[in-house]
Amino acid sequence: MPRASRIFTVVFFALLAFLAVTSAAQAPDFPVYHRAARVLLSGEFRLYPDEVYAGHTVPSQGFRYAPIIAVLFLPFGLLPVVWASVLFFATQVAAVWWMGRTVARRLAVPAWQVTSFIGAFLLTADYLVEDLRFGNAHI
Repeated sequence: MPRASRIFTVVFFALLAFLAVTSAAQAPDFPVYHRAARVLLSGEFRLYPDEVYAGHTVPSQGFRYAPIIAVLFLPFGLLPVVWASVLFFATQVAAVWWMGRTVARRLAVPAWQVTSFIGAFLLTADYLVEDLRFGNAHI
């Protein structure tokens, strides 16, 4: 691997680690999913804020997703929110890595350039970066 590619890889993973730490501590969306999973794990099934059941306006940061989302987050609900957030972030990074590898393969990018390609893919795909930063499940 050329020297520039190695430097890019180190910088890329350093930025990714920084994003992981700040996301785990400050993600506004992931705690909503985590709380819903915890509700299901407790045996309670009222996923939505009380205002929903009363027919009132829904708070902006309440759970507003299909119930299957809470079910999919059950494994994360078994962990404390910070550890679950880091694990979720790692899962999302793996998904982005897989997407980047798939695109690189389809474009016939040489193997030694795949890391650079994936880094460029992630750095230019601001929607994906925002999903990682906010702890959202769209990826």
